[in-house]
Amino acid sequence: MNPVEKLWSLFDQFKFEETADLFHDEFIMIWPQTRELIRGRKNFILLNLNYPGKWRCQIKKMVVEGDEISAEIHITDGNEVVICVGFYTLKDGKIWRGREFWPTPYDAPKGREEWVEF
Repeated sequence: MNPVEKLWSLFDQFKFEETADLFHDEFIMIWPQTRELIRGRKNFILLNLNYPGKWRCQIKKMVVEGDEISAEIHITDGNEVVICVGFYTLKDGKIWRGREFWPTPYDAPKGREEWVEF
């Protein structure tokens, strides 16, 4: 299991503290949509520990190319499903850099119903 698979597996089990060894000493996570940069494993773990609710995580698709990993993760609290699209870079076998996008679903524009399915 690669570090990204292990990360999301542990998050799914609410074992946030157990993810510490998966992160490189110079770990940085970037969330472009909110313009947040989380520096260091400690801050990232504490942020997730303090996030409200109990969220289950399931990787839907993962692509691994050397030290680069991309993944689509579906996260749910049982009522709402949130999608994360993450791009991760490994260094020394650990997660060194992450860039996660959390897109908000929206209704499709009107006028293209004949070409798409809902």
